[in-house]
Amino acid sequence: MSLMKYLTAHLPESPGIYVVLNVRDGRRMVGVTKNVRKRATVHFGQIKAGKCQNRLLRRAAELAHFDDFQVICVQEIDGNLRHAQRAMLEYAWAVRLRSCREDTGYNLAAGAHWTPGARFRVTEERMEKFGRYMQLSHVDHWAPINEELLASWCPGVLPNPHVPIGHM
Repeated sequence: MSLMKYLTAHLPESPGIYVVLNVRDGRRMVGVTKNVRKRATVHFGQIKAGKCQNRLLRRAAELAHFDDFQVICVQEIDGNLRHAQRAMLEYAWAVRLRSCREDTGYNLAAGAHWTPGARFRVTEERMEKFGRYMQLSHVDHWAPINEELLASWCPGVLPNPHVPIGHM
């Protein structure tokens, strides 16, 4: 049995909410998919090749080893749920596991809601691309951003943890 099959053999081939966990530092990414095992295989392949679309996860993969990552199915879901319902479940798990905070997770978006750090980075990259960037040329847009510092730069963009999900 290959290592990839061994790492994904315990996962269901059904819809679910999953977590990609870096066992070395505890950071995680929450996702939703129609086939957890297939999605885990894709994630492991991307991590191993260093080609993750999520830049925070890619950076972690460069620093860590392939074996430092695990995929865990945290909830199997009904395959007939609408997209909005799946997104709501993903968002709830991302909030619960704090995967949208850059010090504890890799999620750039959860339930179709961009994190403040991701929004800030995209804006900065666009400004740099179109020649309106005012920062130093060597600034790494994907270095972790401190939540309190980001809140001072962009007041009002951090989600209120006291607002129930779905009332945002």
